[in-house]
Amino acid sequence: YVSYINAAKLSNTKVIVCYMDASNSQYGTACVLSISGSTITAGSAVVFHANATAHISVTALSETKAIVVYHQANNNGYGTTSVLSISGSTITAGSAVVFESANSLFNSVTMLTSTTAIVVYTDTGNSYYGTACLLTVSGSTVTAGTPMVFRSSNSQWITVATLSDTKVIVMFRLGNGYVTSCVLTISGSSISAGAVVSFNSSVSEYISVAVLNPEKVIVAYMDDGNSKKGKAAVLNISGSTVSSGS
Repeated sequence: YVSYINAAKLSNTKVIVCYMDASNSQYGTACVLSISGSTITAGSAVVFHANATAHISVTALSETKAIVVYHQANNNGYGTTSVLSISGSTITAGSAVVFESANSLFNSVTMLTSTTAIVVYTDTGNSYYGTACLLTVSGSTVTAGTPMVFRSSNSQWITVATLSDTKVIVMFRLGNGYVTSCVLTISGSSISAGAVVSFNSSVSEYISVAVLNPEKVIVAYMDDGNSKKGKAAVLNISGSTVSSGS
């Protein structure tokens, strides 16, 4: 079986999918999927981390390059990243770089520009605080910036989406289980967090967010407090302020 599955669009006819392959020692693995009409063709699977890998997320930087982040289960759970270069259906992985020297959970990465991305995660080495880090790519090399805490409390089920090349929205669950959001603004190598807004006052899990336009996103999640029903809400963004619909 496979787990921690995450995919990113490379082009209108191609995506890259990354996952943990339990049948191969839980190695971090990637594969290109090519789409023609309603037909999907899978390319050869390539190992990008030859050891136990979890909490995987991938984002495309261009049609031929992606960046993957993950939890190195064999190395104290350190948050790690590498560049994946794509030629046709062939994937080549660059060198692994640690962006967090502690156990990182719920890693989520999104592209800012063709050479930069931002990863958000739960830093278990720092009281489970919500943390973000800028990643800069040159060729097949990644350079990690200084991690920045965006929420100084227990933050889990974290996910992030790009609003612009200097702004992202991050969703996460607080220690009380409420689904919460805030805008992160990037200026050079600095990250600043807007006000935190909770929009579901019950325990929730499995949070996912998609951008509709730079001022509107939709979030979906499982509401534990309401018989585990699937729920969705539209969030409106004005500057660094988030407000939610029903």
